[in-house]
Amino acid sequence: MNEFQLQAGEQILRENEHALWMKSNLYAKSGRLILTDRRLVFVQAATALHTHGLLGYLVGLGIKRLFPALNGGVKFDIPLRAIMVVTKDTFGLNEMVSLVYSGQDKVRFGIGKGKFQEWETALSMARGGVKKAA
Repeated sequence: MNEFQLQAGEQILRENEHALWMKSNLYAKSGRLILTDRRLVFVQAATALHTHGLLGYLVGLGIKRLFPALNGGVKFDIPLRAIMVVTKDTFGLNEMVSLVYSGQDKVRFGIGKGKFQEWETALSMARGGVKKAA
């Protein structure tokens, strides 16, 4: 996986440093959720390996070379024009932004309690839509 970089002229509109990608109710990965004026990006945090001493450090390096996904990086890079549906889900007390994009299965990002409305509005505005007044 690669690192997140802004494209020329691209601007960050919204960011959540403590987001979760929920693949299922039993599988979640932490990272950053970034909304730009062109795309929605989830940058997965590196998986921590708990090793001790020099030997543990060397084993950790070897494991991360064999399994580069443990290093983290961009997991989702979704162009805004590809997003078809944005809905709200919950998982415990956590609110989730659920997206359907380009005919893919639903992808869910945990954004924290009480933040869905802000993200829904930001996504709608970034996509060029007008948010309906409640």
